[in-house]
Amino acid sequence: MSINSGYGLGLDLGSVTLTAAVSDGVLTSTLRLSPDSPWLPAAVQSRPDGSLALATTVTNSVVPGHVFHRHLGDSTPFRLGNGSFTAAELLAVLLVEVLQRVHDEQKGPPTRVVLTCPAGWGAHRREQFLDVARQAGLPRSQVSVISQAEAVVADHQRRRSWTGAQPIAVYDAGGSTVEASVLIPHRQGRSQVIGVPEALDFQGGLDLDEALLAKLDETFGGALSLSDDDSLRQQCARAKEQLSSVTEVEFSYEGSRTQLNRKDLDGVLAPFVSAGLHALQRTLDSAGVRANDLAAVLLTGGSSPIPQLAEALTENLGSSVTLVPEPQHAAALGAAWLAARPEPHQEPRLLPGDAAG
Repeated sequence: MSINSGYGLGLDLGSVTLTAAVSDGVLTSTLRLSPDSPWLPAAVQSRPDGSLALATTVTNSVVPGHVFHRHLGDSTPFRLGNGSFTAAELLAVLLVEVLQRVHDEQKGPPTRVVLTCPAGWGAHRREQFLDVARQAGLPRSQVSVISQAEAVVADHQRRRSWTGAQPIAVYDAGGSTVEASVLIPHRQGRSQVIGVPEALDFQGGLDLDEALLAKLDETFGGALSLSDDDSLRQQCARAKEQLSSVTEVEFSYEGSRTQLNRKDLDGVLAPFVSAGLHALQRTLDSAGVRANDLAAVLLTGGSSPIPQLAEALTENLGSSVTLVPEPQHAAALGAAWLAARPEPHQEPRLLPGDAAG
Protein backbone atom coordinates (compact mmCIF):
# COMPACT_ATOMS: atom_id res chain seq x y z
CA MET A 1 0.00 0.00 0.00
CA SER A 2 1.36 3.42 -0.93
CA ILE A 3 -0.18 6.54 0.59
CA ASN A 4 1.12 10.01 -0.17
CA SER A 5 -0.04 11.52 3.11
CA GLY A 6 -2.17 10.89 6.16
CA TYR A 7 -0.89 7.44 7.07
CA GLY A 8 -0.05 5.92 10.42
CA LEU A 9 3.23 4.05 10.82
CA GLY A 10 3.86 1.10 13.11
CA LEU A 11 7.46 0.11 13.82
CA ASP A 12 8.63 -2.99 15.64
CA LEU A 13 12.34 -2.51 16.29
CA GLY A 14 13.06 -5.97 17.60
CA SER A 15 16.34 -7.35 18.88
CA VAL A 16 16.84 -9.45 15.73
CA THR A 17 14.65 -7.94 13.00
CA LEU A 18 13.08 -4.58 12.13
CA THR A 19 9.56 -4.57 10.69
CA ALA A 20 7.22 -1.79 9.59
CA ALA A 21 3.58 -1.44 8.59
CA VAL A 22 1.36 1.42 7.44
CA SER A 23 -2.34 2.10 7.75
CA ASP A 24 -4.81 4.73 6.60
CA GLY A 25 -7.40 3.52 9.08
CA VAL A 26 -9.05 1.23 6.53
CA LEU A 27 -6.21 -0.65 4.86
CA THR A 28 -3.28 -1.90 6.91
CA SER A 29 -0.28 -3.67 5.41
CA THR A 30 3.36 -4.47 5.96
CA LEU A 31 6.09 -2.61 4.12
CA ARG A 32 8.95 -4.28 2.31
CA LEU A 33 11.98 -2.63 3.84
CA SER A 34 14.39 -4.15 1.32
CA PRO A 35 14.11 -5.66 -2.17
CA ASP A 36 14.79 -9.13 -0.79
CA SER A 37 12.76 -9.12 2.41
CA PRO A 38 9.92 -7.36 4.24
CA TRP A 39 12.21 -6.93 7.24
CA LEU A 40 15.71 -5.68 7.98
CA PRO A 41 18.34 -7.17 10.28
CA ALA A 42 18.68 -5.36 13.60
CA ALA A 43 22.42 -4.77 13.50
CA VAL A 44 24.71 -1.74 13.31
CA GLN A 45 28.09 -1.52 11.59
CA SER A 46 30.95 0.95 11.61
CA ARG A 47 31.96 2.37 8.23
CA PRO A 48 35.61 3.06 7.35
CA ASP A 49 35.07 6.77 8.04
CA GLY A 50 33.82 5.99 11.55
CA SER A 51 30.15 6.68 10.90
CA LEU A 52 27.47 4.15 11.82
CA ALA A 53 24.98 2.44 9.51
CA LEU A 54 22.60 -0.48 9.26
CA ALA A 55 24.59 -3.71 8.88
CA THR A 56 23.61 -6.05 6.07
CA THR A 57 26.40 -8.61 6.56
CA VAL A 58 28.02 -10.05 9.67
CA THR A 59 31.60 -8.83 10.19
CA ASN A 60 33.84 -7.98 13.13
CA SER A 61 32.71 -4.34 12.88
CA VAL A 62 29.05 -5.19 13.56
CA VAL A 63 27.04 -5.14 16.78
CA PRO A 64 23.82 -7.20 16.48
CA GLY A 65 20.65 -5.89 18.07
CA HIS A 66 20.23 -8.80 20.45
CA VAL A 67 23.49 -7.70 22.10
CA PHE A 68 22.57 -4.05 22.74
CA HIS A 69 18.75 -3.92 22.62
CA ARG A 70 18.25 -5.03 26.24
CA HIS A 71 20.68 -2.34 27.44
CA LEU A 72 18.55 0.64 26.47
CA GLY A 73 18.43 2.91 29.50
CA ASP A 74 21.81 2.00 30.96
CA SER A 75 25.31 3.25 30.21
CA THR A 76 26.82 -0.01 28.90
CA PRO A 77 29.29 0.97 26.13
CA PHE A 78 29.52 -0.90 22.82
CA ARG A 79 32.70 -0.65 20.78
CA LEU A 80 32.37 -0.11 17.06
CA GLY A 81 35.36 0.92 15.00
CA ASN A 82 37.28 3.45 17.06
CA GLY A 83 34.22 4.68 18.93
CA SER A 84 32.11 3.72 21.92
CA PHE A 85 28.31 4.00 21.75
CA THR A 86 25.29 3.48 23.98
CA ALA A 87 22.34 1.26 23.11
CA ALA A 88 20.25 4.41 22.56
CA GLU A 89 22.70 5.70 19.95
CA LEU A 90 22.72 2.36 18.13
CA LEU A 91 18.92 2.11 18.18
CA ALA A 92 18.72 5.63 16.75
CA VAL A 93 20.85 4.51 13.79
CA LEU A 94 18.37 1.70 13.07
CA LEU A 95 15.35 3.96 13.47
CA VAL A 96 16.76 6.62 11.13
CA GLU A 97 17.40 3.97 8.46
CA VAL A 98 13.90 2.50 8.73
CA LEU A 99 12.23 5.93 8.68
CA GLN A 100 14.15 6.89 5.55
CA ARG A 101 13.12 3.70 3.77
CA VAL A 102 9.50 4.20 4.79
CA HIS A 103 9.61 7.83 3.58
CA ASP A 104 11.04 6.73 0.22
CA GLU A 105 8.42 3.99 -0.17
CA GLN A 106 5.45 6.12 0.89
CA LYS A 107 6.62 9.34 -0.81
CA GLY A 108 6.18 11.30 2.38
CA PRO A 109 6.29 11.22 6.19
CA PRO A 110 3.66 9.61 8.45
CA THR A 111 1.23 11.69 10.47
CA ARG A 112 1.76 9.51 13.52
CA VAL A 113 4.20 6.78 14.59
CA VAL A 114 3.63 4.02 17.13
CA LEU A 115 6.76 2.23 18.31
CA THR A 116 6.59 -1.13 20.06
CA CYS A 117 8.71 -2.32 22.96
CA PRO A 118 8.83 -5.33 25.32
CA ALA A 119 5.91 -5.41 27.74
CA GLY A 120 8.32 -5.50 30.67
CA TRP A 121 9.81 -2.09 29.86
CA GLY A 122 8.73 0.41 32.49
CA ALA A 123 8.43 4.19 32.35
CA HIS A 124 12.20 4.83 32.37
CA ARG A 125 13.01 2.67 29.37
CA ARG A 126 9.97 3.88 27.46
CA GLU A 127 11.05 7.47 27.99
CA GLN A 128 14.51 6.49 26.77
CA PHE A 129 12.89 4.96 23.68
CA LEU A 130 10.97 8.18 23.06
CA ASP A 131 14.29 10.01 23.28
CA VAL A 132 15.69 7.65 20.63
CA ALA A 133 12.77 8.71 18.41
CA ARG A 134 13.64 12.36 19.07
CA GLN A 135 17.27 11.69 18.08
CA ALA A 136 15.93 10.15 14.86
CA GLY A 137 14.05 13.37 14.06
CA LEU A 138 10.51 12.48 15.16
CA PRO A 139 8.59 15.17 17.09
CA ARG A 140 7.57 14.02 20.57
CA SER A 141 3.92 14.85 19.86
CA GLN A 142 3.92 12.50 16.87
CA VAL A 143 5.17 9.37 18.65
CA SER A 144 3.68 6.85 21.06
CA VAL A 145 5.22 3.75 22.63
CA ILE A 146 3.18 0.64 23.38
CA SER A 147 4.17 -2.92 24.19
CA GLN A 148 4.50 -5.50 21.45
CA ALA A 149 1.83 -7.51 23.26
CA GLU A 150 -0.64 -4.59 23.06
CA ALA A 151 0.13 -4.22 19.36
CA VAL A 152 -0.42 -7.95 18.74
CA VAL A 153 -3.80 -7.77 20.51
CA ALA A 154 -4.69 -4.71 18.40
CA ASP A 155 -3.87 -6.65 15.23
CA HIS A 156 -5.99 -9.53 16.53
CA GLN A 157 -8.92 -7.16 17.16
CA ARG A 158 -8.74 -5.41 13.80
CA ARG A 159 -9.30 -8.75 12.09
CA ARG A 160 -12.51 -9.60 13.97
CA SER A 161 -15.51 -8.03 15.65
CA TRP A 162 -15.49 -7.03 19.33
CA THR A 163 -15.90 -10.10 21.55
CA GLY A 164 -15.76 -8.53 25.01
CA ALA A 165 -13.20 -7.74 27.68
CA GLN A 166 -12.13 -11.29 28.52
CA PRO A 167 -8.36 -11.69 29.20
CA ILE A 168 -6.00 -12.57 26.35
CA ALA A 169 -2.54 -14.11 26.75
CA VAL A 170 0.25 -13.30 24.31
CA TYR A 171 3.18 -15.70 23.96
CA ASP A 172 5.90 -14.01 21.90
CA ALA A 173 8.56 -16.46 20.70
CA GLY A 174 11.07 -13.96 19.38
CA GLY A 175 14.57 -14.12 18.03
CA SER A 176 16.42 -13.63 21.31
CA THR A 177 13.70 -13.71 23.99
CA VAL A 178 10.43 -15.36 24.90
CA GLU A 179 7.89 -13.00 26.46
CA ALA A 180 4.58 -13.84 28.12
CA SER A 181 1.90 -11.22 28.80
CA VAL A 182 -1.74 -11.10 29.87
CA LEU A 183 -3.97 -8.28 28.71
CA ILE A 184 -7.54 -7.04 28.99
CA PRO A 185 -8.78 -5.85 25.58
CA HIS A 186 -10.82 -2.67 25.28
CA ARG A 187 -12.81 -1.26 22.42
CA GLN A 188 -11.13 0.68 19.61
CA GLY A 189 -8.23 -1.77 19.54
CA ARG A 190 -6.62 -0.82 22.81
CA SER A 191 -5.72 -3.18 25.63
CA GLN A 192 -4.21 -3.06 29.10
CA VAL A 193 -1.43 -5.27 30.42
CA ILE A 194 -2.36 -6.87 33.74
CA GLY A 195 -0.10 -8.68 36.14
CA VAL A 196 3.65 -8.72 35.54
CA PRO A 197 4.86 -9.70 32.04
CA GLU A 198 7.84 -12.02 32.00
CA ALA A 199 10.66 -12.09 29.47
CA LEU A 200 13.25 -14.84 29.20
CA ASP A 201 16.49 -13.72 27.60
CA PHE A 202 18.58 -16.21 25.63
CA GLN A 203 15.52 -18.40 24.97
CA GLY A 204 14.67 -17.22 21.46
CA GLY A 205 15.13 -18.51 17.94
CA LEU A 206 18.84 -17.65 17.81
CA ASP A 207 19.44 -19.62 20.98
CA LEU A 208 17.48 -22.56 19.60
CA ASP A 209 19.67 -22.47 16.49
CA GLU A 210 22.76 -22.58 18.73
CA ALA A 211 21.33 -25.56 20.64
CA LEU A 212 20.67 -27.38 17.36
CA LEU A 213 24.21 -26.61 16.25
CA ALA A 214 25.58 -28.03 19.51
CA LYS A 215 23.63 -31.26 18.97
CA LEU A 216 24.93 -31.58 15.42
CA ASP A 217 28.43 -30.81 16.66
CA GLU A 218 28.35 -34.08 18.59
CA THR A 219 27.67 -35.94 15.33
CA PHE A 220 30.61 -34.23 13.62
CA GLY A 221 33.01 -34.93 16.48
CA GLY A 222 33.29 -31.33 17.63
CA ALA A 223 34.35 -29.98 14.23
CA LEU A 224 31.47 -27.49 14.02
CA SER A 225 32.42 -25.75 17.26
CA LEU A 226 35.89 -25.08 15.83
CA SER A 227 34.47 -23.39 12.73
CA ASP A 228 33.53 -19.72 12.45
CA ASP A 229 31.47 -20.38 9.31
CA ASP A 230 28.21 -18.47 9.87
CA SER A 231 26.48 -20.55 7.18
CA LEU A 232 26.30 -23.39 9.73
CA ARG A 233 23.90 -21.34 11.85
CA GLN A 234 21.94 -20.45 8.74
CA GLN A 235 21.64 -24.17 7.96
CA CYS A 236 20.35 -24.78 11.49
CA ALA A 237 17.77 -22.00 11.12
CA ARG A 238 16.57 -23.47 7.81
CA ALA A 239 16.46 -26.98 9.27
CA LYS A 240 14.35 -25.74 12.18
CA GLU A 241 11.89 -24.13 9.76
CA GLN A 242 11.79 -27.15 7.43
CA LEU A 243 11.10 -29.56 10.29
CA SER A 244 7.85 -27.69 10.85
CA SER A 245 6.51 -29.33 7.68
CA VAL A 246 8.73 -32.38 7.00
CA THR A 247 9.98 -35.17 9.26
CA GLU A 248 13.65 -35.18 8.27
CA VAL A 249 16.23 -32.83 6.75
CA GLU A 250 19.84 -33.20 5.67
CA PHE A 251 22.72 -31.26 7.23
CA SER A 252 26.11 -31.10 5.51
CA TYR A 253 29.57 -29.90 6.51
CA GLU A 254 32.74 -30.15 4.40
CA GLY A 255 31.44 -33.08 2.37
CA SER A 256 30.00 -35.01 5.32
CA ARG A 257 26.25 -35.38 5.75
CA THR A 258 23.88 -36.36 8.51
CA GLN A 259 20.13 -36.45 9.00
CA LEU A 260 18.26 -34.29 11.48
CA ASN A 261 14.71 -35.42 12.26
CA ARG A 262 11.76 -34.01 14.15
CA LYS A 263 12.56 -36.14 17.20
CA ASP A 264 15.98 -34.47 17.35
CA LEU A 265 14.29 -31.07 17.20
CA ASP A 266 11.80 -32.07 19.90
CA GLY A 267 14.67 -32.99 22.22
CA VAL A 268 16.39 -29.65 21.67
CA LEU A 269 13.10 -27.75 21.99
CA ALA A 270 11.98 -29.36 25.24
CA PRO A 271 13.89 -27.13 27.72
CA PHE A 272 12.98 -23.99 25.75
CA VAL A 273 9.28 -24.87 25.73
CA SER A 274 9.33 -25.84 29.41
CA ALA A 275 10.91 -22.52 30.41
CA GLY A 276 8.38 -20.59 28.32
CA LEU A 277 5.41 -22.45 29.78
CA HIS A 278 6.58 -21.74 33.32
CA ALA A 279 7.02 -18.06 32.44
CA LEU A 280 3.48 -17.90 31.06
CA GLN A 281 2.08 -19.60 34.15
CA ARG A 282 3.86 -17.13 36.43
CA THR A 283 2.43 -14.27 34.39
CA LEU A 284 -1.08 -15.72 34.63
CA ASP A 285 -0.66 -16.14 38.38
CA SER A 286 0.51 -12.55 38.79
CA ALA A 287 -2.57 -11.36 36.90
CA GLY A 288 -4.92 -13.56 38.93
CA VAL A 289 -6.11 -15.23 35.73
CA ARG A 290 -6.70 -18.95 35.19
CA ALA A 291 -6.04 -20.56 31.83
CA ASN A 292 -9.74 -21.35 31.33
CA ASP A 293 -10.55 -17.65 31.84
CA LEU A 294 -8.67 -16.70 28.67
CA ALA A 295 -10.56 -15.66 25.56
CA ALA A 296 -7.49 -16.45 23.45
CA VAL A 297 -3.85 -17.40 23.60
CA LEU A 298 -2.05 -15.58 20.79
CA LEU A 299 1.19 -17.13 19.59
CA THR A 300 3.43 -14.67 17.78
CA GLY A 301 7.09 -14.01 16.95
CA GLY A 302 9.53 -15.44 14.45
CA SER A 303 9.76 -18.86 16.13
CA SER A 304 6.01 -19.24 16.65
CA PRO A 305 5.28 -21.37 13.53
CA ILE A 306 7.12 -24.35 15.09
CA PRO A 307 4.19 -26.81 15.54
CA GLN A 308 5.53 -28.31 18.76
CA LEU A 309 5.23 -24.94 20.47
CA ALA A 310 1.50 -24.55 19.81
CA GLU A 311 0.95 -28.21 20.71
CA ALA A 312 2.71 -27.81 24.07
CA LEU A 313 0.82 -24.61 24.90
CA THR A 314 -2.52 -26.20 24.03
CA GLU A 315 -1.77 -29.32 26.07
CA ASN A 316 -0.63 -27.40 29.15
CA LEU A 317 -3.25 -24.66 29.11
CA GLY A 318 -6.15 -26.86 28.13
CA SER A 319 -7.32 -24.22 25.65
CA SER A 320 -6.71 -23.68 21.97
CA VAL A 321 -3.83 -21.52 20.83
CA THR A 322 -4.08 -19.13 17.89
CA LEU A 323 -1.03 -18.67 15.70
CA VAL A 324 -1.50 -15.09 14.53
CA PRO A 325 -1.78 -14.69 10.73
CA GLU A 326 1.51 -12.83 10.23
CA PRO A 327 3.53 -13.70 13.33
CA GLN A 328 6.69 -11.80 12.45
CA HIS A 329 4.73 -8.66 11.51
CA ALA A 330 1.74 -8.71 13.87
CA ALA A 331 3.22 -6.12 16.25
CA ALA A 332 4.01 -3.67 13.44
CA LEU A 333 0.57 -4.20 11.87
CA GLY A 334 -1.27 -3.60 15.13
CA ALA A 335 0.86 -0.54 15.89
CA ALA A 336 0.17 0.92 12.43
CA TRP A 337 -3.57 0.36 12.82
CA LEU A 338 -3.53 2.18 16.17
CA ALA A 339 -1.37 4.97 14.70
CA ALA A 340 -4.04 5.63 12.05
CA ARG A 341 -6.90 5.82 14.55
CA PRO A 342 -8.05 9.22 15.81
CA GLU A 343 -8.16 8.33 19.49
CA PRO A 344 -5.25 9.67 21.56
CA HIS A 345 -2.83 7.12 22.94
CA GLN A 346 -2.20 6.73 26.62
CA GLU A 347 1.17 7.81 27.95
CA PRO A 348 3.55 5.00 28.92
CA ARG A 349 2.61 3.82 32.39
CA LEU A 350 4.79 2.41 35.13
CA LEU A 351 4.44 -1.33 35.49
CA PRO A 352 4.09 -2.88 38.96
CA GLY A 353 7.48 -3.51 40.54
CA ASP A 354 9.37 -1.79 37.71
CA ALA A 355 10.13 1.66 39.02
CA ALA A 356 13.54 1.67 37.35
CA GLY A 357 12.15 0.37 34.06
